[in-house]
Amino acid sequence: MRPKKSLGQNFLMHAQIAERIVDVAGVGTSDTVLEVGPGTGKLTRALLQKVGKVIAIETDAELIPQLHETFSEEIATGKLTVVHGDIRTLNTADLPTNYHVVANIPYYITGEIIRLFLSAPHK
Repeated sequence: MRPKKSLGQNFLMHAQIAERIVDVAGVGTSDTVLEVGPGTGKLTRALLQKVGKVIAIETDAELIPQLHETFSEEIATGKLTVVHGDIRTLNTADLPTNYHVVANIPYYITGEIIRLFLSAPHK
């Protein structure tokens, strides 16, 4: 799968980078993480090794079947939920009261995403 420039995609290619992102995020086994744009799942895999639950929101419909196949076991056990949707239209009231956002997001929507979470009922 090639990144779609129209969606600002830039897939992580190295597991070590994903692991460093997770380490810097400071998340642990009791945490729920909202991952914005899991793409091909490099960061998702690193998160699943460290946290209790991951909710991954992906806007690219072509990536959803691949994520379901790659992470079928984690989805079956409830450790991972894959949501097909645009983070910018997410109803933040539906988020758990305590969550962390960890993501490799497109730069052109970074400000919009930060504003979304700063104005969410559960920040």
